[in-house]
Amino acid sequence: MANVRERQRTQNLNDAFSALRKIIPTLPSDKLSKIQTLKLATRYIDFLYKVLNAGGVSAVANLAGEVVHGGDSDGDDSGKSGG
Repeated sequence: MANVRERQRTQNLNDAFSALRKIIPTLPSDKLSKIQTLKLATRYIDFLYKVLNAGGVSAVANLAGEVVHGGDSDGDDSGKSGG
């Protein structure tokens, strides 16, 4: 019985990540790990927050460049094995 609950929990988590990957703007060829998905979602949310508070098109363009070219401070772009 616990095995069934764990499989269902894992499936629900995977479904949630799949839905999140559909929302985050990426290239169609990108296959993101879970940690990459969470990092990108965090940057995207920050970008959207800044867009709402920015005052003009040039500010939005600058922010878009930060999201696209922004690096990870922890250096964990090592691979897609995060699951």
